[in-house]
Amino acid sequence: MNIKILEQQELLQAMNLVWEVYVEHTAPLQSKEGVEQFQSLIKIENITEQFYRGEVFLWGAYEGVEMVGVAMLSKRGRICLFDVKTNYQAQGVGKALFDVMQQFCAQNLGIMRIQVNAAPNAATIYQSLGFQAMAMEQLENGTRFIPMDYVIPAASVQANIKKSRVGLVIGIVAAIVLLITLAAIFLGTFLYTTMNEVIESISVQEYYGSEDYYDSEDYYDSEDSYYDDDYDNSFESLEEYIAEDLKYEIEDTIYDEYEFLDEGMVALSISYPQLENLDSEQADKVNQIFEEYAMKIANEYYINPSQETKEAMLQEDAYIMDDVTHRVLYANNHVISVLFERSTTLFDIMDSTFEMHGITIDLKTGKVYEAKDLFTYDDAFMERWLELMEIEAGGYLELSEDLTLEEMRGILTDEEPLKGYQSVFFMSARGVEVGISYPWGCVTAPYAWDELEGNTTASPLWQLME
Repeated sequence: MNIKILEQQELLQAMNLVWEVYVEHTAPLQSKEGVEQFQSLIKIENITEQFYRGEVFLWGAYEGVEMVGVAMLSKRGRICLFDVKTNYQAQGVGKALFDVMQQFCAQNLGIMRIQVNAAPNAATIYQSLGFQAMAMEQLENGTRFIPMDYVIPAASVQANIKKSRVGLVIGIVAAIVLLITLAAIFLGTFLYTTMNEVIESISVQEYYGSEDYYDSEDYYDSEDSYYDDDYDNSFESLEEYIAEDLKYEIEDTIYDEYEFLDEGMVALSISYPQLENLDSEQADKVNQIFEEYAMKIANEYYINPSQETKEAMLQEDAYIMDDVTHRVLYANNHVISVLFERSTTLFDIMDSTFEMHGITIDLKTGKVYEAKDLFTYDDAFMERWLELMEIEAGGYLELSEDLTLEEMRGILTDEEPLKGYQSVFFMSARGVEVGISYPWGCVTAPYAWDELEGNTTASPLWQLME
């Protein structure tokens, strides 16, 4: 067995393994709310963001080329994920992963204490590793968990110092660490109470911790940070513009379905907008556009499946999971722009996809505006667009390693589409954004209203904006 620090391209495979274990062992013990909360927490875009910002560290255990275990640790010493494939459990994989984590805490993070919020069915596993329960079983946000604590033995730290043959200075540091550890043992309960102000939702056998990966003071204070203290490019932080004189109402429609199959699961959580009292001949068409996009997976694979799909559903381990959320980011009496976020798993638990999709509609004509119709995409535009994309990605644009600039242009113009990649366009209070959604994330370049001159086509959309 080989244990290694995971690289970015391995994160999707790791999260699929985590979800597979969760569905089999933990989901049946949790409420619907708890399952939905966990599913949201392990979205690949969330994990990738934390990974790039150094908020979390991930390890994978491999048997040959097969990933059989995953562990994720926050920079504050909290186990976030800790999962081993069912057919490899009780074979030392979890113990090996944990040994790596505790050595990393002591040697790299200077932390002598590891914490976890364990799912009830995993508590005995953590106890076998040396964890102690710090409180009775708790319930938050629909999720059951037991807060547990582990003090890293000083002997294990000293053993590593001996192996590394370091000198007197490190020996002194080890002595100090030992003193701190002894004090921590005396004050364990007190420190646990004071160091953990908020207990939020958990993961499969564990919990993400209280850090918000979109609001890390440590990250923003870094001299290498691309952004100022106010920067936040998350889905939730996008600033919306809703005209005060709207002559229609925007209502949210929610569709939920949650069902365990004999060998699989159906988990559908879908939201989309519907416009009420819209005075337009195209009112029904506008609402239908939003509904058809949001419900396409539910309709095709669950509500109105074909005979072929019905037969596929009878196979073992058939999973139909679709999580769709939305934000209305721009709305006046002429045009509306909605951004959708979707995570989907079909049949194979190890095959999950992600996409962001913007729908911008002329309310009078029902026309849907797409990125390919709105910008020139000449060389000057593409060069500036790429600069903005790199800034939005925190200085490192992964797409640049996977695609050439010409391939990106082909996706934006829809002249050379690539499977799994699609253009994204939407409007918000600050202007417009255009970018690319890919199977494990999305990046868009923002343009303020006054930056658009000279880059746009003669599309009627530009005359519809206030």
